[in-house]
Amino acid sequence: MSKTAIEKSNPLDSKELINNLSFVAIDLETTGGNHQTDRIIEIGLVKIENLEITEELHYLINPDIPIPQFIQKLTSISPDDLETAPKVEDVIEEILEFIGDSIIVAHNISFDFPFLNAVLKRLERPVLENRNICTNLMTKYMIPNILSSNLNYMSQLFDIPHDQAHRALEDAKACANLLVKFLHVFIKKNIRKVNQLYYPRSKFELDRSHYKQGEKEKFLQDLVEIETPCIISMKGPNGLQWATIPLSNPKQEISLVEEFLKYISFQGLSIQLMGSFFEAFMTFNSHYNKFEPPVKMRLLEHLNETYLGGKTPEFDNKEFLKGVDSTNFLFINHLIPGQMVCFPLFNLQYKNELVFRFPAHKKRVFNYVLSQSRRKGSPKKGHSKHPIQKDLFPFFKAYIDLQKEAKNKDLLFLRREIIKEDKGKFFNYLHHFFSQTPNQTEYPKKHL
Repeated sequence: MSKTAIEKSNPLDSKELINNLSFVAIDLETTGGNHQTDRIIEIGLVKIENLEITEELHYLINPDIPIPQFIQKLTSISPDDLETAPKVEDVIEEILEFIGDSIIVAHNISFDFPFLNAVLKRLERPVLENRNICTNLMTKYMIPNILSSNLNYMSQLFDIPHDQAHRALEDAKACANLLVKFLHVFIKKNIRKVNQLYYPRSKFELDRSHYKQGEKEKFLQDLVEIETPCIISMKGPNGLQWATIPLSNPKQEISLVEEFLKYISFQGLSIQLMGSFFEAFMTFNSHYNKFEPPVKMRLLEHLNETYLGGKTPEFDNKEFLKGVDSTNFLFINHLIPGQMVCFPLFNLQYKNELVFRFPAHKKRVFNYVLSQSRRKGSPKKGHSKHPIQKDLFPFFKAYIDLQKEAKNKDLLFLRREIIKEDKGKFFNYLHHFFSQTPNQTEYPKKHL
């Protein structure tokens, strides 16, 4: 069956649709990045059929030009290794035959595909017109907020063997294995069109799942399997946001969700995984004013019962105006392993947090904390200095105080004075916290 026919065959089962496709993952090692003057020194190709790796092809290539020292160091390929290797024109026929009419896959397709076509042009051969997929771009669509999507990091996250980075066959195999992981996700999330492979937006993200009317049981079944904090969104008649519920432990708090489901004829439900309850609460806070008064009241009761031991904190107008703590920053693990989040508690505007990697982004997080400290007391025009909703502020203040008193090891509170006093001390705090508090989630390996 042709690819065109497959794309039009919506009734096909998702797995059958994928199984009808053939992919070839490719990786090139070259003397540099210029398609016109640089040359291939190694090529690896891996064929994927029926969700399995079926064939491999690998060649070292004699480029007939010097190999820069940094390329030799990066790839561990020396001129001696290529002295008796074939030239690209000697193996191009086998390469093209291996590729055939398969969909070409690479972790940076914008480099590998044009480079290979530049070789074909130079050899006066027809260029490849195969459909192509970039697993690097696919990763960014499917794992929102990921800061690094390089192949080595992705291999770590998904437990993919990848012992020799920057070697063509090893990189091609890692890319192929990553694609297979993603293809299983597409099947699980019921892919209906091949075109969705190329632009997997709004349906295939690993941290969220959406449910229509009639899928209540599946929704509840998925919810009890979640082992991380999450946010539940419910849309009632006319698609209006009926409720957003932050959950720290879905298994223990599912009764509240079930309670709400009894009273609404929902048109849509969604689950989004969060790295912490704090993140879930901030999302909840941004939607709170959309809810009807009875919903607000019940959610507040739940927050107080579940997170404050049933205590109802009193509202203090002076405390509200003063803010939580004019100098505190909160650091916490992000959902994605290796990433962290910094929240300025005195300026919690929506999406004002910084997601970063440490120590890779030391300079970035330091500059962010400094800039936020300077803005204290001077919010932007049109922005409230206290973005926590007035109804929610008593709970928010009591919750933060409780975490501090309990010395919750999953949260790090730092005052801006520490940065002013000693930059090195600030970094030591972060290093100690993140080394002693590793991310316990299995995301994205375990996902929705």
